[in-house]
Amino acid sequence: MDDRAVHFRNIAIHRAMGIHQGDGFELSSISCGVNLVYGPNGSGKSTTALVIQELLWPGKTGLERPAVDGRLEDGETIWSIRIDAGHTETENAHNSGTTPDLGSAENRTRYLL
Repeated sequence: MDDRAVHFRNIAIHRAMGIHQGDGFELSSISCGVNLVYGPNGSGKSTTALVIQELLWPGKTGLERPAVDGRLEDGETIWSIRIDAGHTETENAHNSGTTPDLGSAENRTRYLL
């Protein structure tokens, strides 16, 4: 891993902890800088943070059977990542089936709300 910045272009949560199929939402106006996530208790803020981790390190967060997808840019490549009930599909301009090299999943605990 090098010092490339990662920027999410969009995140869609279809099903995850506390968010049932049909009640999901999409975050599409994500800034390259700091983003403020706010809302009342139970609105999905912490789940959104876990989904971000799940998209970066699939299968390493403990989320049970999430259905999420996102597009991110790692400074060089735009990645599409789709996760549905433990099955991960990735795609970029160079190849499919690989995930971005973002370092060890143990680093994910550095990024919490």
